[in-house]
Amino acid sequence: MNSRIIRLAALALLGGVWFSTPAFAALNVQLAEAARTGNLSAIKAAHLDAAALNESDDDGYTMLILAVYHDQLPVARYLLEQGADPNQKDKHGRTALMGAAFKGDVEAADILLTDPRTEVNLQNDQGQTAVMYAALFGHMTFLKHLVTKGAKVDVRDRKGNTAASLAEGQGNHALAQWLIKQSKLS
Repeated sequence: MNSRIIRLAALALLGGVWFSTPAFAALNVQLAEAARTGNLSAIKAAHLDAAALNESDDDGYTMLILAVYHDQLPVARYLLEQGADPNQKDKHGRTALMGAAFKGDVEAADILLTDPRTEVNLQNDQGQTAVMYAALFGHMTFLKHLVTKGAKVDVRDRKGNTAASLAEGQGNHALAQWLIKQSKLS
């Protein structure tokens, strides 16, 4: 039996699978739920290739983005090992690392940044980076960690904001000052 037929049969066992051409038209609902809830055995049973790993739902969320955002770090690690793209963006241009930054999740960032393909300074459609997300939400520990991993703090988004100006706009003067100091060091 060829591997494509085996893969499709395994996915059919998960229930409710629908697909078009060779790849799925959208992220399978059951696999999205498996990533969201940490059902690693269901994901492994699907025997997905790299293209299927990077399929997204209607909002552009891949299994990796869902796993990171919902604290399913073993699933995120497995997906990366299998070839999931750590830089794939959702419909708003956000990556899994930006999701980790939103939450201030250093452990998730470490899993993502262990993959050499992860771009720490990748910008979303508005020009914002993971550092900017972390600054906006006041995640100092996360910011310090990203800086040690090569993140730039002086990047400007499309509106001209930097991480420091975003922190200042939230009334986080200490964080803004730390970011200004870091930008002068780089």
